[in-house]
Amino acid sequence: MRQTIRALTWAIAILWIITLILPMTIGLSLLQLAESKSIGFRDPVFTYSNGIFYLSAPFYINNTGFYDLSDINITINVGDKSKTVARFSQIFPTINAGSMLNESYDVAIGLAELLSNDEELLTNDTTLNLNMHLFFRVAYLIGFGGQANATASWGAPFYNLTVLSSPYNYTFQKISFTLSFVNHAYFPVDGMMALEIRNSRNELLGTFSPERLYVVSYEAFSRLYELSVDPAEITSSGTVRVYFDDVQILNREVVLA
Repeated sequence: MRQTIRALTWAIAILWIITLILPMTIGLSLLQLAESKSIGFRDPVFTYSNGIFYLSAPFYINNTGFYDLSDINITINVGDKSKTVARFSQIFPTINAGSMLNESYDVAIGLAELLSNDEELLTNDTTLNLNMHLFFRVAYLIGFGGQANATASWGAPFYNLTVLSSPYNYTFQKISFTLSFVNHAYFPVDGMMALEIRNSRNELLGTFSPERLYVVSYEAFSRLYELSVDPAEITSSGTVRVYFDDVQILNREVVLA
C-alpha cells in the first residue's frame, strides 16, 4: 500500500512539474521566434499568363523553439486603398523543432475576377497592401496567431489606355481611331486582343479580329484602326469596346461624325 501511495505521489508531482514547465517552454519558444526574426516575407512577384494573374510571395519560418509547429495557415488579404482586391488562404506542412520552412505562397486570380474587384488596376498604377495573417499550433496543442503587413508596387499593364477617334470620312466611308497605352507592369502584356465599334443605337458597325498582343514592360503601344462603314449606319457618337483574352477591358464613348 505504501509503495502504491508513493508511486501515486511521484506521478502527481511529475504531472505538476510538466504542467508548470510546458507553458514556460512554450513561452520561451514563442519568444525565440519573435526576437530572432524567424518569420519573414520577401518581396512578392506578379506575373500574367493566359488570362490569369499570379502572385508569388516567398516567406520563411525558422523554428528555433523547442516544439514542432503544426496546422500552419497563412491568409493574405490584398487591398488597394479601401478595397479588398483578393483574399487567399493556404495550409503548410508541419515544421519540426530546429527546422526551417522556405516556401512561396503562390496564388492565382483570373482577369475577369480582378476587374470585377477593382477595374482600375488595369489602367492605374498603385501600391497594394498585403495583410498576412499567420496561425499555427505549438506542440500540436496551443494555437497562436500573428500578422504582418507589406506593400507591393503595382504597375498597370494598360496604363493610360486611351482611344482617340477621327470624324467619319464620307469620301472614303471609313471610321478611324487610335488605341494607345503604356505597359507599366513588371511582366509583358501577352494575349489576344479584339476590338469592336458600335453606333449610338448599339448596332455593331464592325469588328477587328483577335490579334496577338505582346508589349514588354515600359513599352508604349499605339495603333491606328480603320473600318469601312455604310454612311447610313453612322451616328454622331458611338462606343469602342476592347477585349483582352476574351475579357472586356474598355468600353469608351467616341465621336463618330
